[in-house]
Amino acid sequence: MSLNRRDRMLYGITIASVGVILLGSVTDRLTGRFPQAVVQAIMFGVAIVLFLDYRRRRNATVFAYGGIVTASLGYMLLLYLDRFVLHSYLILMIIPLVIFFILPLRQALTVSVIHYLMVALISWYGYAVLHFDSAMFDKDAIQVYTFGAIFILAFGTFYQLAIEESYRQLQHANAQKALLLREIHHRIKNNLNKMSSALGLQILRVRQGHSASPEEILTANKLRIEAMSLVHEALYHSEDIARVDMAAYARKLLDLIARTHERPLPVHLDAAAVTLPPDKALRVGTILNELITNTLKHTPADTPDLHIDITLTSEEPSCRLIYTQTGHPDPVDAASLTRAKGLGMMLIRLSAEELGGKLVIVSEKHSLIFTILFPC
Repeated sequence: MSLNRRDRMLYGITIASVGVILLGSVTDRLTGRFPQAVVQAIMFGVAIVLFLDYRRRRNATVFAYGGIVTASLGYMLLLYLDRFVLHSYLILMIIPLVIFFILPLRQALTVSVIHYLMVALISWYGYAVLHFDSAMFDKDAIQVYTFGAIFILAFGTFYQLAIEESYRQLQHANAQKALLLREIHHRIKNNLNKMSSALGLQILRVRQGHSASPEEILTANKLRIEAMSLVHEALYHSEDIARVDMAAYARKLLDLIARTHERPLPVHLDAAAVTLPPDKALRVGTILNELITNTLKHTPADTPDLHIDITLTSEEPSCRLIYTQTGHPDPVDAASLTRAKGLGMMLIRLSAEELGGKLVIVSEKHSLIFTILFPC
């Protein structure tokens, strides 16, 4: 049977207590202290019954309070039978220490204070009414016992407060993990939906006769999927799973595109100190992937002056992405490019809208500038 932490603790306390009680009963029987042996035998029997009841009903409250009452009353009776000898107070002293391990703070404090008051009351009865002579009634012994009781109460209180704080932190961490797990599933679903939409648009273009070669289609879709996977890879290796380092992510994306197209990329990247939430990082990655792919698609590999500048800056509460392509061999009309119905441009415009920004395209002599201003 698998035991949780609470069960292991209760089982351990029970085994230790039953062992002490049984050992005491046997010792008292062998030394001729029959009344003490009978009391501890009864305590042993009650403890076994409580334990079996807990095993059957799993009612920790009944088990805890039943054990505490049995131990307190049993050892107070033994205190009386032993005529209040000093060593009989030892277990009565440490019973509240066990109470703090098994009851919540307020209940543990209340029960422990009641326990110590009962010990004080029965001790007063033995001293003032029965006139027993015991070293425990000495002034110094009373001070030691009192300070010991105060120490145990203080220790138990601070222990419970520390446990409660740790428990709250654990609950908060578990809630965060559950939230992040749901968020991960949500992101994966969104990513799959996005790829499904892209493939749907691709199928529509094929039906309309605007299809590229199968190899080109598969390469483009492979890049789109890998651009998404890079975001999850960045989160996996990051200490902050809520933000993506855009400089590191963009460098890996550029390296992936260069390897896929088997040509060097003349790119200058400036995205230092910019981090974005995963969803926004994914959309920025989609935009960069489509822009660079379009640049490589429409410029020959031997274009001498081809150069790409990528700048991503953060000026709270906004971020600005600027993609500048220079060395384009043919003039490009920015207005017609804005209205272009190619899949790449459609994904760029859609991703810009999902970022909450607006795409602005400026065409200059032998250069194109794409600017997106969006909330960080």
